[in-house]
Order: sequence, then structure tokens, then C-alpha cells
Amino acid sequence: MNAFLYQAAARVLRLGAAALLGCAAALALPALAQPFPSKPITIVVPVTAGGPSDIMTRAVAQKLSAELGTSVVVENRAGAAGLLGLKHVLSQKPDGYTYVMAGSNVLAALPHMDPNVGYDVARDIEPITLVSKTALILFQSPELPTKTLRELVAYGKANPGKLSFASAGPASTAHLSGELLAQVMGVEMTHVPYKGSSAAMPDLIAGRTHLFFDAAQSMSFVKDGKLRALAINSSRRFPVFPDLPTFAEAGMPEFSIQLWFALVGPKGIPQPVIDRVNQAMRKALEDPEMVANFSKQGVELAWTTPAGLMAHTNEQSQKMRQLITSRNIKAQ
Repeated sequence: MNAFLYQAAARVLRLGAAALLGCAAALALPALAQPFPSKPITIVVPVTAGGPSDIMTRAVAQKLSAELGTSVVVENRAGAAGLLGLKHVLSQKPDGYTYVMAGSNVLAALPHMDPNVGYDVARDIEPITLVSKTALILFQSPELPTKTLRELVAYGKANPGKLSFASAGPASTAHLSGELLAQVMGVEMTHVPYKGSSAAMPDLIAGRTHLFFDAAQSMSFVKDGKLRALAINSSRRFPVFPDLPTFAEAGMPEFSIQLWFALVGPKGIPQPVIDRVNQAMRKALEDPEMVANFSKQGVELAWTTPAGLMAHTNEQSQKMRQLITSRNIKAQ
């Protein structure tokens, strides 16, 4: 009798435990099957608010929000030429809710300039898509007597050590563009770093520095007669600046460097989430209104697959490595 009761009690306990496990699984199922996205998404912009990349990211975020059906918040985390914002995102949980609009300098150049940069692109970064390519313009202070790129080269060779170029900070694309220009010209120039484009402009206008690479928004200074524009780093002239020659037309076809931005996140984002965000970004970046608006500003919106972004990054990284090695450029 005691054995019978013991077996019956054990059976009841087993059934009870199975029921409890079933209830727990049922309660956990909605959480596991929770659709993406179920909360707001954050895109970090690693520069101050109001700049070209910030404006672009906010426009993209608005379209992305509509495609994904959730809020997309833009958060500015400026500092160290984009490094602070990138590292912040790489420290976040890889759940697909935090990304950074990373510039070409942190993805393709800075790892070659600083062996202690603290991240590895292939190991630590989850590629989503290329976002844009921006045509940079070479601006010159009107205090210089030169009016064309050929005249600038001749002036630099006749006045060794006198030319300087400003940048938006060490390791910025403006810095690397200036270094490449010096290399192609065969003229040494002094690098003068600033904390952003807006900080560099007053000294450039006043002639305290001579040259600066910037995006098309600074053409307003040319229209006001405060700066000269010598050439644009693109394969063709832009309709909004029909008189501005390309570097090839201005006599320097070997000058080629890109300012580009990409959406990336911390390594380990689930593949279905990557695919969903990538396709939503495709619709945003191929929106005809967006394409037309940014084209007027010298910005080409450029969607890719994640694999396409990595291929682009690797190609650009090799070009930057060659420049950085040959010029012995170090992170400051």
C-alpha cells in the first residue's frame, strides 16, 4: 500500500512539474517571439548637431522611422574625430536598437594611424549599409594670390614651407585630404587642426590658414566673396556649381579621396534584424526626393548590402593605409 501511494504521489509531482514548465514556456513565448522593432531605435551621430552628417542622419532617420514603424532617435556624441561616438555604440548590447553613422575616417583610416585605437573593424563592427559619398571641395583663402589649382601648385613650389591647410581635427577626412594634396603637389604644407569645420572657417577667411577641404555647404562663403573654390573631388561637375572644375579637369587626375558614411552597429546583431534594417535603409536611401535633395548638396546616397559595405571599407582601408604609411601620419 505504501509503495502504491509513493508511486501515485511521484506521478502527481511529475505531472505538476510538467504543467509548471508548460506555463513558464507559454509565458516566455511572447517575449521570444516579440517582433522587431518593439521599441525606439537610436542612431548616434559622432559629431556636433547642425553639421552635414547630422542633417543627413536626421533626414534618413525620419524615412527609416516610417519604414520600420517605430521612432528613430538621433543622438549626438561628438569628440575625437568620431571615435567617442563609435566606441559608445560598440559597447552597447547587439540587439539591433543602437547604431552609429560612422565616417570613413574611423572605419578606414584611424586604425592605421593609432595601433591602440581600441577596436577592430572586422571583429567588433556589424556592417549594415553604406549611406553616402560626399564630394569634397578645396577652398582657398582669398589672401593667397592664386586662383586655380595649377597656380596653387606653382606658388607652393616657389614658396616652400609657406602653405598651410586646416582640418576639422586630426584623423578627419579633411586632414587626410590635405596630406594627399601635399603628396600629389610635391609640396610640404603645415597641418593646422581645429575642432570642427565651423572653428576652421574664421582663420581660413582671415588668411591665417590657406587651404581647407569641406563639403558643399561652405560654397556660401564663395558666393559672398570670402573664399575661393579651386576644385571638387568628384568624377563630374555638379549642376549647382557649373563653373567649379573637378580635380581631373583642374590638372590633378591622380587626386582621389572619399568622405563617406556608413550605418554600423556592435558585432552580434541577429541576422533577421540586420536584414530588416538594411532593407528599410534601402527604401529610405532610394527615395527620389531624398536622392534629389542631397544631390544638390554634392552628396550621393548609396545603399549597399552588409557584404558590399565591408568590401567597400576594405578597399578604402587599403588606400588609406598606403597614404598614412607614405606620409608617416600619426594620431595626435
